[in-house]
Amino acid sequence: MVAAVQKEMTSFPAARGVQEHGCAIIRNLACSDEWLDYIEKIDGPTLVISALHRFKLAASVQEQGLGVLSNLASRAKLRERLSSQAALSLVQSALFEHADKPGVCTQACAALWNLVADHQENQAAADELSISQKVCEVMETHSADEELLENAYGAISNLASFNQNNKQAVIDVNGLDSICRGMQGHLTVTAVQRQGCAALWSLSANSEAAQIAAFEANAIAAVCQAMTSELMDPSLQQCGCGLLRNLTVSNDDYKVRAVRLGSAERVCEALARHDDVRVQRQACAVLFNLASVGLEECHQELLDADAVSRLCTAIASRIKDVSVVEPACGALRLLAAGAKDGKPGAAKHMLEEEMVQHVIQASFANPDVNLVQRQCLEALRHACSWESGAATVEAHRGALATCRAMSRHWQDALIQERGCGIFQGLAQGARKGWSSLLAAGGLKQVCQAMRQFRTVRSLQMAAFEALLALPSEAAKEVEAAGCHQELLASMSAYGSDLQLLVKGCGAVRLLASGSVALQEARQPLMRYIQEFPDEVPLLVASSNALAEISMHEGLHVLDRSFVQGISNFLVAHKKDAQAQAAGMNGFRAMATVGASSLEAALEARCIERARMALLDHKDHEEVQSRGLDLLQRVAAYNTNMRDLIIEAGLYPIVFDAQETCKASAEVCRQSIRAAGTLLGFVTAKPSQQEERKMQSAKSKTAQAASQQRSGALAFGKLIKETDLVEFAIRVEKLMQHHKHSSLFLQDACLVLRSLAESSDDGLKAVQSAGVLQTLMASLQKHKRSEAVNFHGFRVLWGLLSSSTSRREALEAGVVEWSTAALARFMDCPAVQSALLLVVNRLCLKNPDVKVAYVKAKILPLIWQILETENLFLRGRSLAVLATLASNCFSVTEEMMQMGALELAVDMLQSHTENAQIQGRSIQMLWGFMQVSRDPQVEEIYTEEMLDVVLTSIQSHATKEQLQSFALGFLWTFTSSSLRKRWLLARKGVATVCTSLEAFPHSSMVQRHGLEVLRSMSTSDGRKWVLSDGPSVEAVTGALKLLRHDAEVMAAALGLLGNLACGNVEFKRRVFKEGLCNQVLVVMEEHARDVAVQVLGTWALGVFVGLSQKRARELFELGGKDRVFAAMAEHALNDSIRAYGPLLVRRLELVQEMTVNAANMEDQELEAEELDVAPSHSQPSGSVTHRSNSEGG
Repeated sequence: MVAAVQKEMTSFPAARGVQEHGCAIIRNLACSDEWLDYIEKIDGPTLVISALHRFKLAASVQEQGLGVLSNLASRAKLRERLSSQAALSLVQSALFEHADKPGVCTQACAALWNLVADHQENQAAADELSISQKVCEVMETHSADEELLENAYGAISNLASFNQNNKQAVIDVNGLDSICRGMQGHLTVTAVQRQGCAALWSLSANSEAAQIAAFEANAIAAVCQAMTSELMDPSLQQCGCGLLRNLTVSNDDYKVRAVRLGSAERVCEALARHDDVRVQRQACAVLFNLASVGLEECHQELLDADAVSRLCTAIASRIKDVSVVEPACGALRLLAAGAKDGKPGAAKHMLEEEMVQHVIQASFANPDVNLVQRQCLEALRHACSWESGAATVEAHRGALATCRAMSRHWQDALIQERGCGIFQGLAQGARKGWSSLLAAGGLKQVCQAMRQFRTVRSLQMAAFEALLALPSEAAKEVEAAGCHQELLASMSAYGSDLQLLVKGCGAVRLLASGSVALQEARQPLMRYIQEFPDEVPLLVASSNALAEISMHEGLHVLDRSFVQGISNFLVAHKKDAQAQAAGMNGFRAMATVGASSLEAALEARCIERARMALLDHKDHEEVQSRGLDLLQRVAAYNTNMRDLIIEAGLYPIVFDAQETCKASAEVCRQSIRAAGTLLGFVTAKPSQQEERKMQSAKSKTAQAASQQRSGALAFGKLIKETDLVEFAIRVEKLMQHHKHSSLFLQDACLVLRSLAESSDDGLKAVQSAGVLQTLMASLQKHKRSEAVNFHGFRVLWGLLSSSTSRREALEAGVVEWSTAALARFMDCPAVQSALLLVVNRLCLKNPDVKVAYVKAKILPLIWQILETENLFLRGRSLAVLATLASNCFSVTEEMMQMGALELAVDMLQSHTENAQIQGRSIQMLWGFMQVSRDPQVEEIYTEEMLDVVLTSIQSHATKEQLQSFALGFLWTFTSSSLRKRWLLARKGVATVCTSLEAFPHSSMVQRHGLEVLRSMSTSDGRKWVLSDGPSVEAVTGALKLLRHDAEVMAAALGLLGNLACGNVEFKRRVFKEGLCNQVLVVMEEHARDVAVQVLGTWALGVFVGLSQKRARELFELGGKDRVFAAMAEHALNDSIRAYGPLLVRRLELVQEMTVNAANMEDQELEAEELDVAPSHSQPSGSVTHRSNSEGG
């Protein structure tokens, strides 16, 4: 068939009909690729071109022939052949000769569309032939023809692709307006809309004139309408996005217009419906352009159109396609930049759409693509500034992605700068951000960036801010990475850049606070102070940095000039609060370093400067806080400094700061600390080195003795005028006001604790202030704060010395939450120690509390503490166990089941050098001996155990507490005759008397020791007690020094009675040495104490015996009246009723005698068995001690 067509067309070249139909057949066959080879064999292109040349005026031939050219030119190979045969000239001829024939024009445009596709020579040839203008003319003429418009738009699209002349030709004939009007006339024709968008896209590419023309022709609205009507056509969506991309590339007015016409929604819809890379590429670029407008309105339109989600989806689907990822990340970056200052919730929305995750994934997937890394890092930098944004970046390995980007693109200053910005955000906004930064090697990258781009100021600033954002804990890592050297080098390079120097000084201060040695920084910092005296920000920053360096590195030769410089600029800038705060900080550093620097600060008149600052800036929190801290540190050094401050009249200023800055927890904290220091009960103990420095300083100021005396008078006057109860009440109110500040509560508890432990008056003041409820509420609110709990429980321990406070604490559930606190702070020895003190005090003399603690499962916690290596805590734990075991059978039994007995024995035998553990172990064994009925307790009653206890008494002769517990142990131990003989055989009486001599003022030692001697002074051991030790002297000393203690007096009277039984010489000695008179005095002073009255009455009866002389002596001393008083006060006591009448009858027998006792002779011969002593028993609760006996 093809050959027949060739034959006919060749045979009848002049026959118009043959040529027309031949072209029509070839046109139809050319639609299929399988006929192309046949068409080429018959030289079809030549046949058609010949026909077109021959019948230029025949519209039918032209239409069919141009149709053949259109179909053949769609193949690149044939396009070249047609181009070589001047096919474009035929197209031109047809357009010019048949402009009024829509069919011919349609095929001409179609042929032109294909001939110039990707063919720059043909495009240039078309320009020479002025074809572009003619196409626009034809398009305008036949605007109702859909097919013609489609082909014309396609031709214009290809003509303008790479040829600016063709673009300009279309612009010159107002072609863009024609295209837009054509699109408006055929809204439902997909082909027209598609090719119209393509033509506009091609024309607007890289042509500002075309973009202006398109904007004026309202092309944005036309394209948005086309994209809306044909949602499912990917080609149309691509072209539409392409046009919007070109129009919004630079002109903000066009961008705003596009957003307002709904382009953001159209583009996002295209992304949502088409997973086509061509659509995604153009759509992401459009969103990138639209987001670059710094208007909240535009950003909000994008967010409302769900642009973030669409962009993230595009990134996820084309993670390695740079043409998609780069504009998508750029759009997210711009949206992130506006999210912080935009509509509330924008940043949260972006986080919820997982923007950060997709950006980080894009960074990891395209490590070597510079543009992608730039966009990703900038997006992450902005995300770090959001609430919880930095935490999200850190959680998805943002630090690692940043470090990798900085490492791979080390020559890109912009990437380095943005990386430093991310590090700053991570350090400031994420709890573990700085640690992940260190783990990823971020500091190394910062150091390298500072070194590589020393001349790039913006990068140096970003690096400084990144270092400034780190916590002081990271200072050593900064030093290890070498950043501190680069920091100083950059500050040197920018020696006159005040803004950068301020940041640098802040970073230096941070490093110095982390104990980084920065001696080389002193000189430049001093230079800044001297060269820029009027630049307050730099003065403040450099002074703070120098202060921190001096505080951590000690006194330096430059410090004296530094201190003088501080004094000078404090005067020069006395109205500037920031300068005053920095000056106070510098003086504070000097007061912290040591005596020499403190002396320099005093020479610079630091106290006067502080007074001026505090008065001039009463409402400035930082000035008040640092000034008060300075005064507190100076006053804490020694009493002379304290008195100097008081004499200067600063105490009212210190105290009033609590009112003027009541809302500031920091100011109130420093105020109460300073006030407590000035009042003398909050002290800071210096080191031995500082003590030597202070002594040296004192020797230099010896000539100021008169001034010191006047200061001491001022201090005495202040103490006299200060109401401690009011002070404690003020602290309690501030605790309520600042209940959320753990730092304030920590220092408030410290002040109250110091006040309570300073004196009895201080303790009464704290108890009277009613701080218990506030204190317990603070402990429960800040149950995780070690400092608050430590000082708080120490205050509580002091308060619990009052029975009222104990009752209130128990009602508030102190048992349960103190047990919970002990479990919570198993890793904090300080809090454990304070808690054990509280538990011990609560359990004293209260079996119900002991049972409650055991039910609260405190015993396993104490056992856990005993397994640690902390001997001090183990001693405290043993004290609690001993208190729990005393006089409480149920608790003792449970402790025995847990192996407490074996534990106490083991601790006693294995820690012979530790007096605290020895004492508490003995106390614990003593408690078991008194209460427990377990057969295991019998194992304690051995000679070996006696030897261990006696050795402990002798080895720790200066430890009052241990002596008390050991003597109590011996008191119970000697309850049988056999064990008394064991003690006598070991000269135990002498050991007991030695302890009594060593601690004549200790009630507990005296009582327990006298009870041991009393136990030993029965018929078998009486002579040994009198012969082995100065027992009588011990009694005499107790009667003189501890007469106020009823329990000691009862033990002393019992011992005297036992020693007098059957011993006439001792009885006479009692009267001769005035002991009998002292007994009467003791009975009178303790008239209501039944034990003293019983033992005193019995002892007097033993003293008298059957001797009329001694009876008369006792009568003359007023013994009868004293006994009558005892009988009247304790009429129902069986012992009084037994001993009292018998003694009264003896005294009545000598009452009527006229002879004085001094003139009588004592002829009595008494037998030992005539004196009957009361049964020896240990009073209930004898192992319970005073509240201060649990100390280490």
